[in-house]
Amino acid sequence: MLKIKNRYFNIGVDCTNEDLLSESLDTTFPRRYLPEYKLSRDNGVYVDALVKWIISNDRFELIEYRLGEDKDSYIIRSSPPKPYINESPVFFLLQIITRVLIKKGYIVLTDTSAVWINGKTILLVGYPHTGKSTLSALALYHGDIPLSTENTVIEIDGGEARIINGTSVLVYDPRIEDLFNVKIKYDELTRHGYRIIDLNKHVLDRKKILEQKPVINQIYILHCSYRSGEPDLEPVRGRKIRKTLWYFATALIKGIDYYEPNPLDLSTDKELEILGKKIDRLGEIYGDKINEIYGRHDKVYEYIRKH
Repeated sequence: MLKIKNRYFNIGVDCTNEDLLSESLDTTFPRRYLPEYKLSRDNGVYVDALVKWIISNDRFELIEYRLGEDKDSYIIRSSPPKPYINESPVFFLLQIITRVLIKKGYIVLTDTSAVWINGKTILLVGYPHTGKSTLSALALYHGDIPLSTENTVIEIDGGEARIINGTSVLVYDPRIEDLFNVKIKYDELTRHGYRIIDLNKHVLDRKKILEQKPVINQIYILHCSYRSGEPDLEPVRGRKIRKTLWYFATALIKGIDYYEPNPLDLSTDKELEILGKKIDRLGEIYGDKINEIYGRHDKVYEYIRKH
């Protein structure tokens, strides 16, 4: 059996062609979206979720699924994931991993990145194209350490929230090279010319910091654009805190992050109750440390770095 796992989740895959699937899952494409994992092969009984994967030449098809308190099970038919050709299996795996993590009491915030800047952990939240990847690239260029690039796993520990896992592949817009005079060694290119960096190849301290479960010091909701100017801050207060956190914390399990032919809604009342309590606690802890920030990417990064 092929296992997709780390210390927080263990997904078993009963596959008709383990070699082919393992080769696909060991590329940078799935690692752009799935919290960091390793692949292994063993016949151990315990898994958090079991996927029977029928390898075919077809696009992704969910045949059957059952949700349980201890273990979820799924049957799918699909070719191995590949960018631009068959991406849905990756987002399906992201959903089932998210559900497992929520059941264990963790929060998975989508559309987020986390960066270690001057010894502080900054959580950046924002819809697509609002600056997360660009700020992560700027941080990397200036010697800071991106901890997560797209989907971030958070643990609430008493009066603190800690980053415990996240995605390890950074994809950024090459326009920043000319706009901000940033040159970074990259590993691959997307079809559209975006730069791809495997952080684990280039940032050796990243895993060490994550192992320490760094405490989040500040949360910024980004609104960056290339045509903006100096940074402007607006504190997030009251109901807006929960509303904002709720969206980014439930988007994955509820299937708001779309994939073909249509995403599952893997949430039940129990998972949403668990998540609601965690989000309330996160809002209590960071009630005075959540700000919306507007401005040009490099100016916003400079502000965050100084504060």
